[in-house]
Parts: sequence; structure tokens; C-alpha cells
Amino acid sequence: MTAAFCVIYSVNDSRASDSRSKRGAEGGGGRIGLIQIYLTDARALSGRRAECLALLPPGRRREAGSFREEEDGLLCCAAGLLLRRVLGVRADGDLVYSAQGKPGLAGGDVQFSLSHGGSCAALAVSGQPVGVDVEPQGSPAVFPRRAFTREELDYLERKPEDFCLLWTRLESGLKAEGAGFAGERNFSLLHPGAPWHWESLRYGGHLITCAADSPVEARYTALSAGVLLDPL
Repeated sequence: MTAAFCVIYSVNDSRASDSRSKRGAEGGGGRIGLIQIYLTDARALSGRRAECLALLPPGRRREAGSFREEEDGLLCCAAGLLLRRVLGVRADGDLVYSAQGKPGLAGGDVQFSLSHGGSCAALAVSGQPVGVDVEPQGSPAVFPRRAFTREELDYLERKPEDFCLLWTRLESGLKAEGAGFAGERNFSLLHPGAPWHWESLRYGGHLITCAADSPVEARYTALSAGVLLDPL
């Protein structure tokens, strides 16, 4: 897939638009961390599922092979191939998990977050806490209202087209702190800043949002099927 990157909301300006492929946070003070975000379109792997599975660790291979729909299996493969290509994850033991289920590299200081949705998979890599979420763009007719505060629900009633933006902020923030929906959320989706700063990107009909605990310079790289399936 050929798609232009379009950063639509920066971590320090909740309504700014920018068509550049790379953008750093402007202002905001404090340290600026670098986050590398790797993207791929799982549709490019169509017809090559056997090749994908052969390159994955046993656990990821079983998970990808368990999906009934090919599209879901390819998304799982794409996520595993991003981990393999970017972080060198080739065995199940290369990853460890926190008590809350947040994955990390065994014996490594690099932090990462992985997400896939629609036909897109994304991997965010940084030296600081980071979370990423990918969703197909659009506003669902029904959504889990209890996931939002009263202020956020009022906002969505006025601007339902921003549902995907708030949802990806929610998911990426929870991933960054290694929590799930069960706990009490301690951040607002409408007021970027402590504890999480966000940057969102439109890519091929998807919205990708990255969360970090300080202003960031995000760099985006799209990886083709050929690169991901290179046996190295």
C-alpha cells in the first residue's frame, strides 16, 4: 500500500494539522524523547501466510494460525514480523510480560508497544514508557460509554467524529502505563500533558496514536512485505 503520512494532532497542540511525514513536538518544555514508529499493511502479506508463519516464534505462530479469518491471521503475523524485523524477536523467550500483561524485551532497556487494527500493524519503540494504538477511522454507532468520563462523553456528543481520536488516546495511554481497563484511569483524553503526551497519525484509512510520558519526536517508517519476509 502506498499512503502518505499525515500527522494531525501533535502532543502539544490538540487541534494542529501538519502534512509532513515527520514532526517533533514544539514547545512544551522538558526533555524530548525519540520514538520510532514502524508501520505495515497486512494486506500486502495476502497469499503468503505460510511464509509468515515459518518466520514467527512458536507462540506467535500458534496464535496467528488459530484465527479462522485470513485477515485476522495476517494481522497477527504482521505484528510478529514487525517484532522480528525491528527488535530481533525470534523466540518466545525473547519477550517477558508484566503482571498486567505488558510485554517487554528480555534483558533489554528498550521499551515498545504493539498494536494492530483494520489492516494495519504498528510498533512503537523508545527508551521511555510508550504506548501505541491503531484503529480504522470512523465513528461506531455504539461504543462503551463507561470507558469515558462525563466531560469526554459531552465532547463526543458535540463531535462524534473525534471518537477514534479519543479511543486511540485511551488505548495508547493505558498501554504506556501497562494497565488495563479494570483499573481507575488517572488521565484525561481532552487535556494532553502529564502523565501522557500524544501524537496521532493518519495512515491508509487508519488512525495511529502514540502516548509518551514527555514531549516526543516521532519518526515513522513503513515496512513492506518484502522487508518483513526477508529471512535475514
